[in-house]
Amino acid sequence: MKYLIIMLSLFICSTAFADKTSIVFGIVPLYSASETLEIWGSFAVYAENADTGIIIRTERSTQDFESGLFSAKYDIAFMTASQYEKVRKRYRAIAVPFEKNLSGAVITHVNSGINSLKDLDNKHIAFASPDEHASSVVMQKILSDHGISFKPVYLNSVTSVVIGTKKQLYPAGSVLGGFYENDESLKTVFVTDEYESYVIGVSERIGEETAEYLRKIFTDMHRHSETKAAMKKLGISLFIIPEDK
Repeated sequence: MKYLIIMLSLFICSTAFADKTSIVFGIVPLYSASETLEIWGSFAVYAENADTGIIIRTERSTQDFESGLFSAKYDIAFMTASQYEKVRKRYRAIAVPFEKNLSGAVITHVNSGINSLKDLDNKHIAFASPDEHASSVVMQKILSDHGISFKPVYLNSVTSVVIGTKKQLYPAGSVLGGFYENDESLKTVFVTDEYESYVIGVSERIGEETAEYLRKIFTDMHRHSETKAAMKKLGISLFIIPEDK
C-alpha cells in the first residue's frame, strides 16, 4: 500500500489531473516510500505542465518493481542498468546519470569486529533484493567464490539494509555505493568492481514528442535548486543523453 500513499500525496499536492495526461513514473525501490516521495516529488512538480501530470509509483520490493517493468505498468521508469538490459524491448533509454558507475559494498558497524570477508562466514547478511545486480548478484557470487557460507536476509530497500546494519540488527549488509559513506558508525568491508548505474527509460507506448519533453526535463534538473538537491541524494550531479540514443 506504500505506493498508494505516494500516488495520493502527489495527487493532492499537484493540480488536478482531470484534463491532463497522467504519466506513471515507476521508481526502483532503493529507498522507503516516504524517502522516494521526498526525492522525486520535486521532479513531479517540475515536470508537470498544462497537458501532463506525473504520478510517482514505487513498489514493496525490487521483484515487484521488475514485474511492473515486464508488464509495462509504468510509462517511464528509473531503473538500474541491469534491469534495463532485461526490458530493452519494452523501454527505450532517454537519460542516464553523468556518474555512470555503481558498485556494491559490504558494510558493518564499526564495533562489529568484522574486518574482512572471512569474518562473514556463517553470518546473516542483509541485502535489499536477490535480484539487484551489484550489491546482491555480484556480491553473493564473490562471497561464494571465497568459500564464505552466509545466510541472506532480504529487506526490500537499500536504506533498510543501511539502517538495519547501523542498528546492529544484522552483522553486515550489502548495499550500493553512495548510500552509507557519510555515516561514521559504519565501515566498509569489501567493494565490488564498478558497473553501469541507472537508466531513465520510457515505455514503447510513449510517443517521441512526449519522450523528448521528458528527456529535456531530466537533462535540465541540475539547473534548478529543488530538483538538484533531490539528485544529490541519489549521488547524481546531472542526467545526460545516452550515447546509444
